[in-house]
Amino acid sequence: MVKGRGRTYSHAPSDTAGSDPLLQQIVKVQAFKDGSGHALLRLFAAPDGFRKQAAKALRSVKASIEAGQATATFDNLALGDYAIAVAHDANDSGELDFGLLGITKEGYGFSRDAKTTMGPADFEQAKIRLQSAQHHEVVHMRY
Repeated sequence: MVKGRGRTYSHAPSDTAGSDPLLQQIVKVQAFKDGSGHALLRLFAAPDGFRKQAAKALRSVKASIEAGQATATFDNLALGDYAIAVAHDANDSGELDFGLLGITKEGYGFSRDAKTTMGPADFEQAKIRLQSAQHHEVVHMRY
């Protein structure tokens, strides 16, 4: 199960096998410039498609924005490395919108608050390792 504030979405079972413990990733996203639209959170288990192909995300959540923040929970995850990409879908188009020259028109953020000097973070910069039963991550939006 994947939970957004007030919404729960069912997804295909995770690729866990045997008796490996299942973990939980809780993400709190802060610093939205306003409460329009929703927060789109995507959890990736590999670099392939990170930031660019939502269909390659292991899990996706559409969460409400309240008082400048949003919270989402990703349940039933295996031990391992993941990266999170967040978009402020202010117009509820279902994706991050870009203007001329490929510059984002909406806010974005990444796990580990990963930053780069040119362009968005890549998987390695945003990578987090889930090792305990519950992991908390705070992401700050950038515009």
